[in-house]
Amino acid sequence: MSSSGQYMAAAILGGKMYYSTDYGVTWDRSKFSEKNEPNIHSDMIADYFDIAYSATGQYAAVAVGGDTGLVYYSSDYASTFDPSDFPANLPAKQWVGVAMDASGWNVTATNSQIQG
Repeated sequence: MSSSGQYMAAAILGGKMYYSTDYGVTWDRSKFSEKNEPNIHSDMIADYFDIAYSATGQYAAVAVGGDTGLVYYSSDYASTFDPSDFPANLPAKQWVGVAMDASGWNVTATNSQIQG
């Protein structure tokens, strides 16, 4: 969640991802774009493993595992997500962890199957 708690997201393993902009009073489903990733669509069902927010809540990143695994990035309070610029040719797609600094500009991610 954001540092104030106003913006937050929740993911269901093997399910959908939701976000709130009002301290968790109401929740909406996040959308994923088809940009650069034909298997991702607005009704995506995937294994969400971790979510990180910037201090303001404007920026968010989510680590996704499974066949369509990648790290996705949002600049609109987790309402919509686009694929990150992480290398698409990595041999494994099991992204299991993500962290973000307060500004939202620096993101690091952990992959459970890449060695070295």
